[in-house]
Amino acid sequence: MNLKLHWSTKAIQDLDKIYSFYSKGNEKAAVDLYNAILDAIELLCSFPEMAPIELSLEKCSRQYRGLMVRRNFKIIYYIRNRTIYLVAVWDCRQSIKKLWKRFKLFNH
Repeated sequence: MNLKLHWSTKAIQDLDKIYSFYSKGNEKAAVDLYNAILDAIELLCSFPEMAPIELSLEKCSRQYRGLMVRRNFKIIYYIRNRTIYLVAVWDCRQSIKKLWKRFKLFNH
């Protein structure tokens, strides 16, 4: 089941910020992490329901899923009409309250 992929502006910004932060200390580590995230996203296109439902966002109007990448990062997305909508690449070390605040923006 190969689905289309749509990146939100915020998800693109998240990935750019992650890369920028890690590249200051170790360019190779930044590239490796960046590629690991992209590889996981590519896998989602073939197996969109491989990630569990994101319980921390269960009160949102959409059913979000979260795919862990390298223990500290989570790709947050939802599926609708044969399209995967990437809404965040989240650093799980951040406050969960920050995540909740952010997702109010996605639920009109």
